[in-house]
Amino acid sequence: MIGRLFHAARLEAGKLVRLRTVWVGFLAILAACLLGVFAVEVGARLAGIQKADRSGEAVVERPSGHLAWVKGGRLGQGVALFLLVALAATSLPRESELGTWRILLVRPVRRHELLLAKWGVLALATLVVFVAVALVSGLGAFLLFGLDDVKYPAIDKVYRTASVMTSHVLLAHAVSFLPFLALVTAAYAVGAWLDRTGPAVVAGLSLMIAGEIADLFWPRLQPFLPGFYRVYGFHIMGYWGQAIPTEQWKWPIVLAGQALSLGLLLLFMGGAILWFRRKAILS
Repeated sequence: MIGRLFHAARLEAGKLVRLRTVWVGFLAILAACLLGVFAVEVGARLAGIQKADRSGEAVVERPSGHLAWVKGGRLGQGVALFLLVALAATSLPRESELGTWRILLVRPVRRHELLLAKWGVLALATLVVFVAVALVSGLGAFLLFGLDDVKYPAIDKVYRTASVMTSHVLLAHAVSFLPFLALVTAAYAVGAWLDRTGPAVVAGLSLMIAGEIADLFWPRLQPFLPGFYRVYGFHIMGYWGQAIPTEQWKWPIVLAGQALSLGLLLLFMGGAILWFRRKAILS
């Protein structure tokens, strides 16, 4: 079984990297990271202009490079989520539209193995995107601002050292991976239930958007939403990057997010496998 899974995953990975839209989307994600970093610089300059309007002297306070790293990473992940959800939702319906299921299932591979192989490639692509987002946004922040100690505003006193901030920003990226993957897996499961790419994309994106809206307007639902845990670390680091100590890591929340995301991931994949094994895809 392991050999069949590996062979099927290798073929699926080859198909994925040959898609031009995948590379265009990847470049768009990296551009979003840099845009998020640069937006912090623009915001600082605008704040300086506003101060000049009141006092007659422009004072541009240099924001923290770690804050820019957080902003760039969060925007990059947002764009990545949109694109990866669309990719995951169309992964299986595309085979139906192209009529390639018969060719795929001629190979000595079972349906659930093919399903797992495609998901494994998506999970690996998600991991690659995550690493790229963290590196590119961090490099952009370093080049534009530097990753120095975070100090309290108006006084020369260190709030968090550069090494502590860097480790915690990386932690914020890391703890957002499993909730992110759970959302991508949900879209993949939607694609397993549908036969057309258009409805699959609409359903997958609607599921994602509904979760974001619920996170914003119904706080009581937040403990049950992967999207809440995806941005939790970035929320904390946004405060730390401005030397605001009102928000701290709450590890029960972090662990609950990882457990919920893993449970939903297994639920979505289990449901997709059960449905797909009984689905008439060659008719």
